[in-house]
Amino acid sequence: MILLLMLYGCGGKSGKGDYKGTIVFCDSLYVEIYSVFGQGAYGSDMIEYYLTDSASFYLRVGRGDELYSPYYYHCNEDSIIIEKLYKEEVTSHIRVREKKAYDFRKLRQIKNINTKEIKNIDDKYLY
Repeated sequence: MILLLMLYGCGGKSGKGDYKGTIVFCDSLYVEIYSVFGQGAYGSDMIEYYLTDSASFYLRVGRGDELYSPYYYHCNEDSIIIEKLYKEEVTSHIRVREKKAYDFRKLRQIKNINTKEIKNIDDKYLY
């Protein structure tokens, strides 16, 4: 019985955590959101973010605290800009920790949508 709990008690069905939702932006891009560690009443969840166009690529953007370190996504003609944000403890202002622009053409060349391999988004796709 304990062995069964250890094997099945902590994982989501997809291995990524519990699905929380999808954000649509730039008319053809999606960010899937999964809770990988829920703190319940004690704090905010740890969230993992995945970027996809649902046709050619599926990439792990990163992980962050739901309230204190989310990501912001927007588009610029032929690139996707991803900003990792953070909330200052003293003033509660939202600031940009990291900002990167990724080239649409390079992302669409990945072609991992039908494989089980999930790549991390990294600097070789920068604009």
